[in-house]
Amino acid sequence: MKSKRRVFRPNLDDVENLSYGRAAKKKRGTGSRHVCHRLNAQERKLYELSKRAGFLTIKGTGYRKERKGSPICNTFRQRCD
Repeated sequence: MKSKRRVFRPNLDDVENLSYGRAAKKKRGTGSRHVCHRLNAQERKLYELSKRAGFLTIKGTGYRKERKGSPICNTFRQRCD
């Protein structure tokens, strides 16, 4: 018999809190101290536009090495999860 695994989905309120640098309400699995999520003013504007549009446009190819440490990519990816 297979045991059912529950897939973790971050809460949208927690993702918003992380984007402002605040702690998430659900402590397990939503944010990481080793991954940046806090957005600056320019990234905040881009994040709000991408929420309305439903997609994020970034400079370059978006390849993992190019976007390493990018808070806008990390935050939007969690929002999409």
